[in-house]
Amino acid sequence: MRARLLLLAFAFPAASCAAPPGREQVLMEEIERTISLPDDAYPMRTYARHYAFRSPTAVEAVYVIPIEPTDWQEDVAAFTRGNRRAPTAREIEDIKAMNALSREQWGGAGRRYWHATPDMLPMISDGGCAQLTIRYDPAIKRFSMVGCNGEVPSASGSR
Repeated sequence: MRARLLLLAFAFPAASCAAPPGREQVLMEEIERTISLPDDAYPMRTYARHYAFRSPTAVEAVYVIPIEPTDWQEDVAAFTRGNRRAPTAREIEDIKAMNALSREQWGGAGRRYWHATPDMLPMISDGGCAQLTIRYDPAIKRFSMVGCNGEVPSASGSR
């Protein structure tokens, strides 16, 4: 799984965004105040929370569990199992660099980011509740989707 996560690290720009304008700030607070996370989800504080307008009437959000700084060691172990050999020093440095890039792009736990387009939202190819996908209509204040990645999302995300 980690190898797939790392491969996607180069697929989107960094999460470092300027502070969101007032409307976006209010929307993020509204979503976080009213959402009911899936039963298998982690506590809200553990996710880096990313938002963007999908359309004028829809906000899309992706919550991800950031990669911890020591995860490169797990990736070295996975590399060794998959290739039946230990990685070279250069391959270890590449693994560390990809993990650092992923952390930069996914942001920090407990932090939130507003992106210019939904194409800039982070995405992993699997991960269960390590990634949540959310769609919210601010006009009617309802969630149309709240779910763990790789599962059929629920339309009942509001309390």
